[in-house]
Amino acid sequence: MFKTGPTVALIVAAGRGSRASDAGSGPKQYAALGASCVLAEAMRPFLSSPLVHHVLVVIHRDDTTDYAAAVAGLDHAKLLDAATGGATRQHSVRAGLDAVSGMSPARVLIHDAARPFLTADTIERVVAALAANPAAIPAVPLADTLKRAGPNGTVAATVDRAGLWRAQTPQGFRYSVIVAAHAAAAAAGRFDFTDDAAIAVWCGLAVQIVPGTIS
Repeated sequence: MFKTGPTVALIVAAGRGSRASDAGSGPKQYAALGASCVLAEAMRPFLSSPLVHHVLVVIHRDDTTDYAAAVAGLDHAKLLDAATGGATRQHSVRAGLDAVSGMSPARVLIHDAARPFLTADTIERVVAALAANPAAIPAVPLADTLKRAGPNGTVAATVDRAGLWRAQTPQGFRYSVIVAAHAAAAAAGRFDFTDDAAIAVWCGLAVQIVPGTIS
């Protein structure tokens, strides 16, 4: 039987990606978004959700000042001390998972800091799916026509989009299974996965798709 316990939102904010519109101006998670910043807006839905008990942000070791400024105006009741990320996204996620191990979480919601427009409904659907599944991700069906380019840059083929979905975050997992999956990937020297759902599938876990946020 699936154990009860707290739900932790783990927000990955250790990346070095810069704003596309202003290369070199700093990591995009700290880019201004109205009177706030991208990271702060990515955090708000978790801080206000009654389904989330704790929020942990994984940051780069050089971003402590930017992080402090980003969270200054937020409700800190659920906010844990930030964890320090690693060389890759996988390393950073694992650092976050390790940081909350003492809380014995039942569920973890892993979210990208550069996704600020998350809805409460999406969080609810992911958490609800974890009652019957070890993992769940929000996604939207692919609507664009896909083309495969040939070596000379011309269209070589049209790709069938049937059954294709665009994955989003937060990706939700029962805590114990995603910890085991990350450990297995590290032991196998696999640090090339692009999201946590890919690690889960590689480990043989069933990942349920729920409707994501249409933006």
